[in-house]
Parts: sequence; structure tokens; C-alpha cells
Amino acid sequence: MDGWSLTTNNSFHKGGRVWVIWNPSIFHVDFVNYSAQCINMRVVEVASNKNFYLSTIYAFNELQARVPLWEQLINFASDVDGAWAVCGDFNCVLLHSERLGGISTDAEIDAFQGCLNSCGLVDSPTMGSFFTWNNKQEVNARVYNRLDRFLINSEWSLSILDTYAHFLPEGNFDHTPCILKKAGQLLTTNRPSSTFRCGGNPHFSYLVWMIGGLVITLCTAIALKNLEFIQSKIAIDPTNMDWLMKETPAAKEYTELQQACHLFLSQKAKAAWLKDGDQNTKYFHGVIRSTESVTDKVNAKIIQSGRTCTEEQATSLLLPVTKKEIKDAIFSIPDHKAPGPDGFSSSFYKDAWSIIGDECKMPTHVTQFRPIACCNVVYKCISKIICNILSTVLPKLISVNQGGFVKGRSIIENILVCQDLVRLYNRQACSPKCMFKINIMKAYDSVSWTFLDELLEAFKFPKHFRNLIMECVGSASFYISLNGDTFGFFKGKKGLRQGDPMSPLLFTLCMEYLSRILTCATGKLKFHYHPLCKHLKLTHLMFADDLLMFCKGDATSMMVLLRAFSSFSLASGLKMNSIKSEACFNRVSSSLKKEILSIYGFSERQLPFKYLGVPITAGRLKKSDYAVLIDKIVESIRCLGAKKLSYAGRVDAICRNFLWEGHAEYSSVPRLAWHKVCVPKREGGLGLKESHVWNVETIGKLVWWLAVKPDKLWVRWVHHIYIKNGDWLNHNPSSDASWHWRKIRKVRDLIKDGFVSNDWSIVLPKNAFVASLVSSNALLLKDKLYQLAVATDDLCCVCYLQRETHNHLFQDYSFTQRLVHTVLAGLGSPIGQHDWIQSIARRRWSRLRKVVVNAAILACWYEIWMQRNEARLYGRVVRPEHLAAHIMSVLRSRVSFCKSNLVSPRDEAWLKRCN
Repeated sequence: MDGWSLTTNNSFHKGGRVWVIWNPSIFHVDFVNYSAQCINMRVVEVASNKNFYLSTIYAFNELQARVPLWEQLINFASDVDGAWAVCGDFNCVLLHSERLGGISTDAEIDAFQGCLNSCGLVDSPTMGSFFTWNNKQEVNARVYNRLDRFLINSEWSLSILDTYAHFLPEGNFDHTPCILKKAGQLLTTNRPSSTFRCGGNPHFSYLVWMIGGLVITLCTAIALKNLEFIQSKIAIDPTNMDWLMKETPAAKEYTELQQACHLFLSQKAKAAWLKDGDQNTKYFHGVIRSTESVTDKVNAKIIQSGRTCTEEQATSLLLPVTKKEIKDAIFSIPDHKAPGPDGFSSSFYKDAWSIIGDECKMPTHVTQFRPIACCNVVYKCISKIICNILSTVLPKLISVNQGGFVKGRSIIENILVCQDLVRLYNRQACSPKCMFKINIMKAYDSVSWTFLDELLEAFKFPKHFRNLIMECVGSASFYISLNGDTFGFFKGKKGLRQGDPMSPLLFTLCMEYLSRILTCATGKLKFHYHPLCKHLKLTHLMFADDLLMFCKGDATSMMVLLRAFSSFSLASGLKMNSIKSEACFNRVSSSLKKEILSIYGFSERQLPFKYLGVPITAGRLKKSDYAVLIDKIVESIRCLGAKKLSYAGRVDAICRNFLWEGHAEYSSVPRLAWHKVCVPKREGGLGLKESHVWNVETIGKLVWWLAVKPDKLWVRWVHHIYIKNGDWLNHNPSSDASWHWRKIRKVRDLIKDGFVSNDWSIVLPKNAFVASLVSSNALLLKDKLYQLAVATDDLCCVCYLQRETHNHLFQDYSFTQRLVHTVLAGLGSPIGQHDWIQSIARRRWSRLRKVVVNAAILACWYEIWMQRNEARLYGRVVRPEHLAAHIMSVLRSRVSFCKSNLVSPRDEAWLKRCN
């Protein structure tokens, strides 16, 4: 065979019948020794550099002639320091039941068993018929024997893992050919207690031994090792299309085997534990060692394919902490908290772990509990300060797919997008699609510290700031607080503490790595997006550890998503909880569904399902779906007349009863009607809000987003799916639009009518308030503060060159002039004089144009005042061009939302030029 190598033991015995044939491009083989009955060798897999020991056997027929073989194996066992397999024709049986039609002696069995016990060898999990029969020509003289075996030690079970020996029919031989496979088929033996259930897979190859008539094909890493090798190449060069194209078939092979592997190992581990127990055995220590996970490193190229920390942001992270920041952090701690048992000593890293039930009122198993870190108050203050600093940077680093714990993001965005994704799942005439709702096992507790440190470095956080975070995360020590008593004391080794203010932000940053892996993987491979998602390249939604992944319902696309998560899991330590994870399919073939579900252990979920606590359905939510949300307010609703109320009315009833009675039940007539209680305070009420009003206000916020167009995922989604570059104020939803989109349109019409009928001003109240103070010289600038002996000097807080007066700050200062001129140029209305307000009044512009330009000047004054305060307190100022872009964005949204329908063609043309 071209490219293959061969060795034999015939130099040690005339007619030696042990042959070994291997492919050097896949395996490197070092032969330790030869004998007449055995060849011992050390095999190294070229791709992964992992090794194991192998002994190939062809034993003599006579009992005494086999003694040297047993001695040789026992001697070789003392030199083996890893995984070891012994395979071949042993020409003897291990049990009397393994010879049928003939007689087995105790002497041969005892000698064989004694050798295996001394070497620590046991039978590998097996499949097929391993009995062969002699004297094929003499039918009446058949003797069945189990002569061919594949034996392994405990290290093989722990390091090589999911392999089994498949014995094929003997055919014309008097021995059964044996193939070592990845666990992927139903394993059967002659012992019922060792029968394991697995899925099916026909793959094998790579290393071949020929021992007489016995052919063994070993695939030590048939799918997994091959896939790991390919992915190691991709990790080095993520854009290499050759390796990316090879990953898809390798991933498919791996997925076919993975579920069978897990099922096999769980049963095998259970059987072995029942046999060996928790004893001080070699097996027990092997189990302990196997729990130490090894993770891949963070791929900096994947991180840097998106936004990382800029030099300006890095500088802001290293600014000295002010006294005000320290005070705010301390005063944010509730009054009933104390510094802790160690006061303000250096031991503030010690946390108490309180064990509480996890989603279960009466826990019965340890997994139903979760630890909450009761952090020392001093540590919490430090953590809060870091959080405040970190939160200024995260919005620019975290992709819009992540809706949790990022300033400006809202949970409702994820819910609305998810609702739109499933709105066509009840139709038959649509393309196949699927959605994976992934549950991450003990998410905060599983984050690798090494991963976190590498991640911060890849995001280009400054070293000092990175070290500060890792000092907080990695220096924690714990003691257990249970039923009021404390027990033990131990150092942490991984995880983010639930109860630490910094943990949510750091976890969000960890999940961003998954977002970027998904972006890279779906952009390079043959991936098909979920319907409607291709333009936005949307593959997933995240809210902290709530992960939703979706794609077209084909095998390749699904595998790209799941393998991307596997890569993320390998690096981060965050693992999928298959028991709690779900898959939702639409028009996906039953065979493909069965394959995916069996591989990953998901359960199939039909609509509706709950996402972030809200029912998600293809149609309109029913009243029964709302009951889940109502139950979040009270355990049980037994309000008088509740059945006659709408669900909004039931919420009002709960609030009303709580006001008068302190709980959800109240049977007496209220002393004041609820609508009167909700009257504003200035009119004699309590200023509470009725549910339907609150609902309109909440939806009104969404309406405002669509007008302002902030960089939000849901806003992008709506403008692409529904509005499609049209006029939002005049948009009418199509017949297949989701019910919640039609509801938003109705609220828009309500708000729009109010704007148009009242001709509301476009000037923001805060801008008008500051402008009134500017015009009356009423702001406390440093010229006044210096006269009152409050300030030590009267120099401008921004330039430190001129006296800080109203004229300097709001007219003469070059910063102010640059800002105003940039904004006015954007409006196509330049004004050369400093007295801008008077200049506007003298212009022959339309009323609308004067209102808009006037609002722009007032907005500039407000921003200048805010920048002056930022400079005085924190020593930082934003460039005028950035402020001008923000002001223009707000102006455009307010103009488009507030303008009357009677805008003249001239003004309409001017507004278009401004946009």
C-alpha cells in the first residue's frame, strides 16, 4: 500500500504472524520491543501530538508456551505511563462460558486472569459477535471460542474515552475481524450488565494491525480528533477557506457521534462506580483527574474582528477615581448593610456563600441549589466603582444582539424580535427554519478565570485596569453560610460571584466572544440565515445567559451554530445544559430533527414557549398567556369580580387592593374610586398610573425609538422588515404583520394626532430651561463663584485661558462657535454673528425654519453647559463635531415627529436637504 509502513515479528519466531501496518502521516509509531507472541509500541497521533501504548498479540496454543507472553505484558505494564490497549488473538478464554462445545481448564483461565489483574486491563466495550468456531469443515465438531479481545487500562477510558471494539462476522476466517470505533452504535456483550445504548455510525479507519486472520482498524479520534485538528488550524487562521470547508463534513461526523458518546460514558461510569465505589483505587483517582478541564485559548483575531477598546477609552479607564465616585458607591449601599466581620481590613475579599433554592420551593437535590456570594461591603464599593467605569465602555464593545446589562439596552428589544421570528411558524408554505433555546449550565459559576483574563487582553483593555479586575475576581475566598452558621474556608478557582456588582458586566463581555465566533463562523461557512435575518446577519439573541440561536432548517446551518457554541464552550468553561435546552422546528424533516435532538440531547418545543419570562407564539397572545405575567405580581388572583375584568383591569385591581388593604385581596368597597386615585397630584390625586395608560406610555417609548432611530437591534429590525426606508409616520402595516406591530402603529397614531393637533414645540424643556438661565446671566459660572470666594480662580473650566463669563462660554469661546457653526451648516442656515437669537429673528425664513434653527441654538447652549460641568468635575470634554452630530440627530427626529401636515413645499425641500 502506497504511503503505508509495515513491521512484523517473524525475526523472533519462524513464521511470526504479528504484523503491524500504519500510515506515518497520521501516526508516528515507536516500537519498544518484539517477541514471538507480541509487539509492544508507543503510538503518537501526528495531528494532536497525543499518545497511547499498544500491544498486538498472537498467542501460542499451548498453556505453558503462553507463560512468557503473560510475563512480557506484566513487565511492559510497569513502563506504561498513559493509555494502553492490548489486542489480538489470545488463544485462550477468560471465562468458562466463553468456550461452547469444548472444555476450558481452570489453569488457562487463572493464568490469563492473573495477567490482566496485574496489568490493570479489562475488556473494552464491545459490539457484534466475538465468538468464532473451529473445524468449519466438520459441522458436527464445531467449537465456539472467544479468542479475540481488545483490552484497555483505566487511563485509556479517561483519555481516549468514547471508543469500543466492533467484532465483525468471521467470514472465511476462523477469527473475527475487530474494528475499534468511536462510540456510535448499540454495544452488546454476552453480559447484560455491560450492555450500553448508543446511536449509530459506520465510520472507522487510520491505523491497521494484521495479526494472522485478525484485522483491527483503530480510530483513536475518528471524528473528534480530526475536528480538533481542523479547528486548531482555523484558530490560527480564521479566514483560511480550505480549512473552513473541511470543518463542515468533520463537524457533521462529530455530531453523529457525540450524543452516543455521552450516553455511553454516563452508563459506563455508573456501572464502574457501582463496581469500584468510592475507594482509594487507581480508578477513583483517575476519575478525579479527569474532572480537571483543559480549555482552548481565546482567539484574539476573532475578538479583533469587531470593536475593541480604543486609546481614548483606555485613557478614560485609567483616570483617577474621584472622591465623588467613592462617595456615590458607598452611599449606594443600603443603610442596613454593615462593613462585614473584618471591617475595613485587608480581608475584604472574603465572601459568605449563602445556599438558596434555584427555581424550586422544596429542593430535593444539590443541583437545585445555587450559591449567592454575600460580598463584603468594602469590596462592593470597589466593585461598584469599577462597574461605573466599565459601563461607559461596554455599549461600544458589545454587539446589539446582547440586550442585558448594557446601558441603553432593553429586555423588550429581544422579546419583540423573537416574537417576529416565530410569527410565520404556523404556516405550511414557508421555508424550513429552526431555533435553539440554549440553557447554560451554572453560567456565572463556570467562567474560567484564564479565559476572562485573555478576553480582557484581546479586547485591548489597559493592563492596569485588567489587573485590577482580575485581582477582584481571582482573589476571592469563601466560607459557607448555612442556616445562620458558617462552615469551612476555601479559595475560589473559577467563576463570577452572583452578588458581585461587577459580575453581570463581565459575563456580558464573556458572551460577546460567542457573538463574534458566530459572526466569523456564519460569514465564512455555507450558512443559511433564518428567514428575514439575512440582511441584518442576525443569528442569535442574548440577554445575559439566556441564549437564542436561529437559522434556516438545514443540517449545515444548524451545525455551524452548535459547533460555534462548542468552540466558545471549550475556551470559556461555559457548557450547554442539554436537559434544559430546547429546539423549535418548522417544516424540518423528521429524520433531521431526530438526528439533532439525539446528538445534543435537546427536547423539541412547540409554540408557544417562554423567552425571558414572556410567552412567544406565532399568533396573538391569548388571555391564558397573560396569566403567567399576572402570577409574577401575586401568587394567586382572587380579586372580587376578577373574571369580569380585562387583564389590565386585573392588574389595577391588585394595585387598588394593595393600596387599601396591603395585599391582593380586598372585599370591601374602596374609599375612593381608582380613576380618582390616579389623578395627578396637582389635581388632588396620588399621581399613580392606570395600567392601560402605562401600557400606552411604554409603547410610546417604542414609537419614539423608531422616530429617533438610535442604534438598537429592534429599531434596525423594524426599519428593515416593516418600514423599509419608508415614512414611519405614514406607514401602514401589511396583512401579515405581527399583532404587536399593529398595536405599536395604533399608539403611534394616537401620539401623532396629539403632536399635530397641538403643534407642539420641538424645543426640549431642559434646553429651554438652560437657555433661560443663559439669557438672564443666572448661571453660577466661575466669575461669580470667585467673587463669592467659593472658587479659587475665575478661569474657564474648559480652556483655562479666559475668565469664565456668560459671554465667553456661550458666545466668544472658539469651542462654542465651532459647535454652533457646525450645527447651523448642517441645517443649511449659517449665521455669521455672535448674537444668534437676534439674527434668527431678522431672517426672512419661514416660521418652521426659525423654530428649528432656534431649537438648534438652544440645544448647543445646553450641550456647552454640560461639557463645562464635565470639564470641571472629570477633566474631559467631547469634540464639538461629536456634539453637533448628536444635536442634529435629535433635531431630525423631533422635526419629523412634530411637524404639521401643512408644511410648505419650500420647507419640505429645506428639510430634505438637512437630512
